[in-house]
Amino acid sequence: MKKTAVKDTAEETTAITERGPSNVVFLRPTISLGRRLTRSGGEWRAQVAGAEVVVDRDPSVDESLLEEARESGAVVVLEGTTDRLTVVGVLMTSRALTIDAEGSVRASVNRFEIDARERVLLKTSRAFLEVAPEQVEVYARRVVTKARDVARTIAALIELN
Repeated sequence: MKKTAVKDTAEETTAITERGPSNVVFLRPTISLGRRLTRSGGEWRAQVAGAEVVVDRDPSVDESLLEEARESGAVVVLEGTTDRLTVVGVLMTSRALTIDAEGSVRASVNRFEIDARERVLLKTSRAFLEVAPEQVEVYARRVVTKARDVARTIAALIELN
């Protein structure tokens, strides 16, 4: 404690002390970490301080982010009291692709794989590449294929517009 003033009287000497902000004692910090996120029915559960507790999802947290956290075993950030905890985020432990201020995504990777159940569509304002279950469609004013040695096209039927 820090002494700020001393009051001296004939009967007693009393030290007046300065206290910090309110003396609140938290039984649990307002921010906690949860592990082993699971889903049972419509409820999310997490391991917190060795106990499994039911947790809510903050509306700002994407439901699919929690599904990924469950699958990967990621640590979730929880807010609240012992009565009710709310998932407010997921701790990142690896890099993620992000969109910069100009709206660009740039990455240098060894392998890039996308597994789509229905289709993949890459498009710009004047061209597109669509990969569907049984066909690949390319639309552009000009389509260029380059190869160092030989380019072979083998098909039962080739359609040219």
